[in-house]
Amino acid sequence: MARLDPKVTVGSVVIPGDGKPTLQDNLNAIWIVLQVAGAASLILSGFLVTNVMTALISQQIQQIGILKAIGARTRQIIVIYLVMSMVLGGIALIIAIPLGSTAGYAVTTFIAKILNADVNTFYLPGSVLVIQAASSLLVPAIATILPAFRGTRMSAREAMTSSVNVAASSRLISRFLGPLGTLSMPVAFSVRNVFRQQLRLILTLTALGIGGTTFIAVIETRGALNQGYDRILTENNYNINITYQLDSSTVVNNVGDSVSAISGVRSVETWKTAVIHRIFPDGTEGGSMTVIAVPPTTQMLRLTPSQGRWLTPDDQNALYINRDALELLGPDAMTASLKMNLNGGKTLWHVVGWGSRSLNPQAYITIDDYDRYFKQMPPVRMLIVQTDQTDIPYIQQVIAQIMALFKAKKWTVRSAGIVDPGAARAQLIGTALLIGAVGGLGLANTLELNVMERTREIGILRSLGAKSYLIRLMIISESFTICIISIIIAALLSNPFGAMITELLGQSLLARHLIYEFTTSGLLIWIAIITTLGLFASLAPAQHAIHLTVRDALAYE
Repeated sequence: MARLDPKVTVGSVVIPGDGKPTLQDNLNAIWIVLQVAGAASLILSGFLVTNVMTALISQQIQQIGILKAIGARTRQIIVIYLVMSMVLGGIALIIAIPLGSTAGYAVTTFIAKILNADVNTFYLPGSVLVIQAASSLLVPAIATILPAFRGTRMSAREAMTSSVNVAASSRLISRFLGPLGTLSMPVAFSVRNVFRQQLRLILTLTALGIGGTTFIAVIETRGALNQGYDRILTENNYNINITYQLDSSTVVNNVGDSVSAISGVRSVETWKTAVIHRIFPDGTEGGSMTVIAVPPTTQMLRLTPSQGRWLTPDDQNALYINRDALELLGPDAMTASLKMNLNGGKTLWHVVGWGSRSLNPQAYITIDDYDRYFKQMPPVRMLIVQTDQTDIPYIQQVIAQIMALFKAKKWTVRSAGIVDPGAARAQLIGTALLIGAVGGLGLANTLELNVMERTREIGILRSLGAKSYLIRLMIISESFTICIISIIIAALLSNPFGAMITELLGQSLLARHLIYEFTTSGLLIWIAIITTLGLFASLAPAQHAIHLTVRDALAYE
């Protein structure tokens, strides 16, 4: 058993209920965000592998025909490509393990800082390694099955006589795109090229659509969470709380008056606090719950009940609890009389209302009830301070003056803190950028494959006098066409997906309904990102295209 430093004073000990560690709800919310990021990245990588293998097999149709001509069976050829995809997955796994461990440690440290915890040990569990290995090997294999089956089902004669380049798009698409020819022939040609490989286009748009949908939804969800935390900040109409205990010779009013005289302090209230437990009908005792005694008419709290009401001056043995306390007290908390163990005595209490979640189970009672049942002398008090300004540097200056006053007066401080919900706001931007980067990689891969398949066409255009800037314009136009279509898809799907994520995080993290509103900010940010990704994704394929000589391009197989 660990020993405490003799100089450390323990103010209280909060014991969580069975099966639910402290801060579990906050971790559940973070877990939802990580699940969204992991699932989206895994799905996008599957589309990326499918795209690559489809292009690779289409380039090797004649080789497949030769293999069939010398006796290879379809099943054997499919196995070749499955093994190839799994080898690529194995190489990716070797790269991913150290990078994933490093990123995991960084995320864990970041989350621990938000939750005011320390990371003493960090390791990669065997189960995580197994899941990572299975994903790296199975996802590429599964993504290869359809392209391999499509590319190997033709006969040997059909395969050896087929052309690498696929015919132009359907008449319907050609008619639809026909008017573009009056604007710019290279642009119209590029837009038609986008629809040549329709399966590849669908895969690319799906990947970019998922990335854009998730990105926009995450940005808007972050806005909804910020609004939720802002409402919590409004409900807690104070900026500083200091828990302290006086000796019997100190008058409480002296503390309040002395703090009120400090520059920057607008108002002060004195609350009291203790710890209580529920005694269940079978005699067992529940987890501990912090109880805070407040004046029912306090101006420092503007709590919004999810059910029931706030305390009144006429209440006796009444509790107003948060969602964490409701789960701790049990499902009958709102209807039954609860036997509570407080200060060694057992009395019956009733819950009049409950509100949103906080970090620990918490209940509010009236000052009169506290004085009636808690005979601890001197009691543990809370100094609640409202400052003139709400910015963090200003509040820190005020609390420094208050702490200097307590030290000069030799008043014992148990804990001190500032109210800053912004410190706990979910940091979702990294998730959104990660997903956007995977989508951009898929776009770059698609453009490179399109250039590779049209090598002969590019050679013909060069032989007819096409300049390098026209070739570059065609490739960039293809990229932007795909980006525009994916933006439309993302804008349509982000609203329902974002509403679902917002509701999950709101209930898990705050135990309240959050209002999801689609704004143009997330969409505009995604347009800027995908446009930039589209530009950079097209640079390498465009550069490759313009450096092809006419001879090499026409001789390409």
